[in-house]
Amino acid sequence: MIMDKIFEDKRAVILKKILDLTAMNQKVIANNIANVETPGFIAKKLNFNEALKQAVESGDLQRIESVTASISDNYDSPFRMDMNNVDMEKELVAMEENRTNYELAATLLKKRLVHWREVFENVKN
Repeated sequence: MIMDKIFEDKRAVILKKILDLTAMNQKVIANNIANVETPGFIAKKLNFNEALKQAVESGDLQRIESVTASISDNYDSPFRMDMNNVDMEKELVAMEENRTNYELAATLLKKRLVHWREVFENVKN
């Protein structure tokens, strides 16, 4: 059945996973920005790139779908006197990069779904 093919479409599965992970990443970045003035706050980062890359290289749809992210402390920026290390400039750049990745994945997924809709319509006719 056509619906089964849509859910077995490796590209669509990868793009959906990217959407999920970048949405999570946006929340982590937003939390960092929200705590820019919180004394003692340590910036966080979402780790998923390597796990996603390995899952995609494996070609296993279940492995791709099961990729999870972990949150860790981000020590890439120096601490200020209040022991907070959120660097607003870095966070804004990360937010923009993440937004771009999300929009790209959304656009590509939309194209995949349009493709499958066209296939479905051709089969009906």
